[in-house]
Amino acid sequence: MRLLLLSVTLLYSHIIVHGKSKDGWLVLNNGDTLRGQITEQNWSINPSSIEFSVETGKSSIYTTDDLLSFGLANGSRYIKRKTDIDKSEHRSDQVAKKGIKDIVIQTEQVFLKVLIDGHYDLLLLKDKNGKSHFFIESTDYKLKELIVRKIWSSELNQVIVQNLYTAELTNLAMGCDGLSNNTNKIIYKTKELVAFVKKINACKGFGIEYESEVGETIVSISVVGGASSSKIKFESSTISNNLTNGNYPVSVNGYGGLKVNLTFPQNNKRWSLFAETAYKAINTTSKFDYELRVNYLKISMGPQFTFQSTKSKIFLSGALFIGVPLSHKIDGLSSTVVYKTGTKTIDGFRKLEQGVFIGIGSNVTKKIKTEVRFESSSGVSAYLAISSPVKSAYVLLSYQLSNK
Repeated sequence: MRLLLLSVTLLYSHIIVHGKSKDGWLVLNNGDTLRGQITEQNWSINPSSIEFSVETGKSSIYTTDDLLSFGLANGSRYIKRKTDIDKSEHRSDQVAKKGIKDIVIQTEQVFLKVLIDGHYDLLLLKDKNGKSHFFIESTDYKLKELIVRKIWSSELNQVIVQNLYTAELTNLAMGCDGLSNNTNKIIYKTKELVAFVKKINACKGFGIEYESEVGETIVSISVVGGASSSKIKFESSTISNNLTNGNYPVSVNGYGGLKVNLTFPQNNKRWSLFAETAYKAINTTSKFDYELRVNYLKISMGPQFTFQSTKSKIFLSGALFIGVPLSHKIDGLSSTVVYKTGTKTIDGFRKLEQGVFIGIGSNVTKKIKTEVRFESSSGVSAYLAISSPVKSAYVLLSYQLSNK
């Protein structure tokens, strides 16, 4: 189990550091187009350079000095622009703390991500400080940033937010009934601005040649079911009895529940966070006829990584979990304490199981997934002198009910 956990950790680290090669293209400054493999790194911020290779050659690094544009096959596109960028502080706490009133404009040559490619284009720059810069451009509309600016007002003793972008949107929407009068309602976010620019193109009779996927967190709910195989041991260095000396056979039981998965837009939707609630049971009898019957409500939470480059979308998962007992019967785990007034039986059953699991699975169809998990938990004994580790394996199928 430890070796498997180490292997998964190293694999995650390798993926994060080295990225994945994907089919792509680039356009050189002379207009020539090359097709090959682009190494996609963590593009939560706009790249300033890319690593590109063709089948017959070594990889090379290309920057904004070398390219007009580049893109992934059926994926993101970037174009080079030299433009003025509002570099003013965007974090309200920092503006307030430092009393910032200055406006900082810098001219830079950057790769802008194409969100909408139509007559009116919507472009995006995410900088290293986490600030999003949106730009509008067309053949009759010079590239211009849509600006939200935050400055400190000494008179009001607070941060003032200036939504300067609404004036630009109003100017752009002139002649479009219902759009030019409602620009103050447009929120400065990708989804809202994409929808607005699409409406502008449609209003003025232009189509959309390309639209990037909007980076939203996707919520999906699935039913999970399958079988578990569990092996429990009672171990002690100081106690030797029928409980610790008993051999408990493997317990095979059903498993079922609900899983909620949050898929994040960063890193090409590779990472997600899931929470799962399910029924779990252990039923076995030792060679001394000691019965062990436990039913749990198992609650798990952890990350999942999906290899988007594989056709079947193989994924790795890992989670911490707790098991809340619904019912139990365990022979030999209770003890009797003698008092002057009588005796009292103490139940040595652990009231909360704790553990960890890792898994590997793949998509069978768009909605159906299969997964194998390996699990280690604290078991059922509440006594410090008696440990009760449980090792389990699961074979599971899940069916996606909804996707929001």
